[in-house]
Amino acid sequence: MEIDTMTNTMIQGRPYEPQVRTLMKDFGDRPRGTELTHEEIAAAVGEKPRSHRYRCLVQSWRRRLLKEKCIALLSVREVGYRFALPDEQVRHGAGRVGAGIKQMRRGFTCVDYTPAAELSTPMREAQLHIITTGRELLRSAAGKHKEMNIKIGATKALPNGKE
Repeated sequence: MEIDTMTNTMIQGRPYEPQVRTLMKDFGDRPRGTELTHEEIAAAVGEKPRSHRYRCLVQSWRRRLLKEKCIALLSVREVGYRFALPDEQVRHGAGRVGAGIKQMRRGFTCVDYTPAAELSTPMREAQLHIITTGRELLRSAAGKHKEMNIKIGATKALPNGKE
């Protein structure tokens, strides 16, 4: 594996990549459904649990774990994290899609409610473009999301993979 030092991200003046690799090596092969405490993770990387650097490292590790191993790492309140079971990973992903659509709706609302008369000409044109293309995009995304929820809701599986 080759590391590009030009894109190596730093957290509090120190690169985070070695610690993310440690997390992948130490915990990356845990079976789905396994819980991992904040203390275990913090001890592995030598950071204080719940510190800013710790949270950034864990977020980076979560992205890497999903990208390389196709496993989502879900939060477990007051404990740490759990390697998602396949059904709960799909549920979690669908929830993230819904949150993204809600955020998109808020963005379009913000643009739409801005008085056009107070905007410069280039911004007025941009506003018109965002509103006209955005409405169709949002309508389509929201409709597809409803279809997804119907299909997910129709399954008999309960959250957390319990039957």
